[in-house]
Amino acid sequence: MMRMKRMTGFAVALMLALSMGVFGAFSGLAETASHTHDWHFTAAGDTITARCDGAGACDITEGLTLTIRPPEGLSYSGKPKPAALNEDFNKKVFGRRHTITYVDGENNYSSAAPVNAGTYTAYVGPMQDMDMPRASVRFTIEKADLPVVDWPEPVNSSYDGELHALVKPPIALPAGAVGLQYSADGGANWIDAIPAAVNANTYTLMAKYVGDANHNDALCPAMTATIDEAPNGIILPTMTAEGEDAFRITWTEAHNVDGYDVFLKKCSDKSTGRKVAASVEGATEVTIDGLKKKTNYKACVRAWVKKGAQKEYVLELSPVVHAITGGIAKGVVNPGSLKVDHADITLRIDRTIRVSGSVQGVKKGRLLKHAPRLRFISSDPGVATVSKKGDVTAVGGGTCEIYVLTNNGIWKSVHVTVDPSPERVWLNKPRKYMKVGQKQDLGAVLKLWPGKSVTGLTWKSSNEDVATVDQKGMVTAVKKGKATITVTSTNGKHARLNLTVNRP
Repeated sequence: MMRMKRMTGFAVALMLALSMGVFGAFSGLAETASHTHDWHFTAAGDTITARCDGAGACDITEGLTLTIRPPEGLSYSGKPKPAALNEDFNKKVFGRRHTITYVDGENNYSSAAPVNAGTYTAYVGPMQDMDMPRASVRFTIEKADLPVVDWPEPVNSSYDGELHALVKPPIALPAGAVGLQYSADGGANWIDAIPAAVNANTYTLMAKYVGDANHNDALCPAMTATIDEAPNGIILPTMTAEGEDAFRITWTEAHNVDGYDVFLKKCSDKSTGRKVAASVEGATEVTIDGLKKKTNYKACVRAWVKKGAQKEYVLELSPVVHAITGGIAKGVVNPGSLKVDHADITLRIDRTIRVSGSVQGVKKGRLLKHAPRLRFISSDPGVATVSKKGDVTAVGGGTCEIYVLTNNGIWKSVHVTVDPSPERVWLNKPRKYMKVGQKQDLGAVLKLWPGKSVTGLTWKSSNEDVATVDQKGMVTAVKKGKATITVTSTNGKHARLNLTVNRP
């Protein structure tokens, strides 16, 4: 608290002149005809209170508090946020002009009203004299929300073995954002790079704009991006005569495709191009009529996917099938049914077996001669291949289907299982004698038959005091003596080395 003493008239005038430039509240003594003002000023929180202790009754009874108030609209706007004083304070007591000083969270002083988000303390009072009473108010300018217009968008694609971006970012960041981050684990970890993946799956992603010092982060709603499985499957069409001038064409369904084009023309048409007779979505059959009676036609089917407004063909063209409108012409008929002589086959790698079939209820000479009587197709040539005559050869472990087709597409399948385990295991010229401390790599001389066989192996020593062997076939001679090293395949085939270890 400050008590201002009585001064001469000149001294009072000088004091008033000086105080008006810094803090008009300290007006001190003033005289009237019947009363001499003796002002005392005290500060508590955001308010300075004036009290007159002069003799006699004081004629100034209103406006004896000066209060500093926080700014309005305490959210970042890019504009200054000045503190305010109450409008009803008495100008004669406190003076007319006042300096408000702002202190930020790092104790930096400024007379300019703050603009940026943060916590501040505003003081009213003479900062150069800390003994003078000062009022203060503490306030926080909150960060503003980012003005988001465009969010990142998920990107769907189809598997092709390549890396695909899962998100399409906006062209520009919103004002006040310094970056864009992504999370694929529910927000536990954030990265700056656009998320990408190779494998077919559905990915749940989050994104957020990172605000600057004056803006909050903006979280994008969760989104999902899908990499579809690649189109797959074998299309096998079947062509059946409907009435005298139409065919009903059906085919096996391919996966992850949007539709199919059916090509049809007369067998006598030697042009190289294909004409789309029907384009089908959501179905695997179509009937085409208005054709020439008792005429040979051929058809095939191709799957496609949509790429924007365009169609893009995928998978291989189906086998070409042949049939006669009306089912018969000049004694030649369409096949009616098919019989095959195998249902399931199990082969070891490099083994071959012939699959055969026969068209039922039709004499051999009454089938179309310009089309193969039977055709053979493997669903996975990496497991088993098939020749034009139906010879099935096992290539790699796994399963597949061998399809047998008539010329008009009637088909049956033979399930093939290829066992990749070896039929024989042996060691090619291993060293039968070793000296203590020497090593020998039996894995390098191990042979399997067939050569493409795949198997797990177990290595074992009959006497580890003499020689040890690890599971890669590396033998270490330990001390003089004899030991038998045995390697066994998962299907029980084995090879042995009777080893003698001598001193160095």
